[in-house]
Amino acid sequence: MSDETFKHPLGNVRLLDSTNYAVWKEEWMKLLQGIMAWDIVMEREEEPEDPGRPNDFTRPLVLVRKAYKDY
Repeated sequence: MSDETFKHPLGNVRLLDSTNYAVWKEEWMKLLQGIMAWDIVMEREEEPEDPGRPNDFTRPLVLVRKAYKDY
């Protein structure tokens, strides 16, 4: 069993090895839900449209680019 872990501010997940798949799977699911990424992994959240990199820095376009980057 591996004692190495992936460290994240919301929790640590033991690295996958040949003996811990069930625990590893549950820990990752909880962590991904905590960072609001589980729906992305499960393909239930669609990728937002790429806004490109125009020279327009209006607030709406800045927010759209941030949302795309966060995805």
